[in-house]
Amino acid sequence: MDKYQFIPLLKSREWSVDKIWRLAKFHDNIIGGLWPIFLQNLQELNNKIIPTQTLHAAFMSMIIDIVKDGKQVSDHLLYSIHNTGNLTTTVALIPPLYYDIATLRLSAVHSALLAHVSAEYHGAVFLPGK
Repeated sequence: MDKYQFIPLLKSREWSVDKIWRLAKFHDNIIGGLWPIFLQNLQELNNKIIPTQTLHAAFMSMIIDIVKDGKQVSDHLLYSIHNTGNLTTTVALIPPLYYDIATLRLSAVHSALLAHVSAEYHGAVFLPGK
C-alpha cells in the first residue's frame, strides 16, 4: 500500500489543480478504508522515549509477519498514528486486514511501554496518574 502524507495546496508548474485534486482524492480513498483504534492516556507522540526515538517512531516500527503470494513478508501494523484534539486520546489508523491483531497488540500497549521504556522517560509517555 502506498502511503501519501504530502498533498500540495497551491498550484505550481509541477502540480496542476487537477493533479492536486486527483492525489487528494486518492489519499481520501486510502484513509477512508482504514479503521481507527483509539488509545487513551498517552503523552504527545513527538516526545522522546529514548534519546534517539520518539513515541511516534516506536509505534510506527510495529511490524506484523504475514504470508503474501505464498511468501512470508513483514509489513507495518499501523498505517499511521496521530495525536488528536483531546490531550488524553491518540488514534491509530489500521488497515482492516490487520485490525484484529492490532487490537490485541494495542490493548497491551501500556504494559509493553512500561516494560520497554526506561523509567526516566515515563513522564514523556504516560499521563500523570493514568
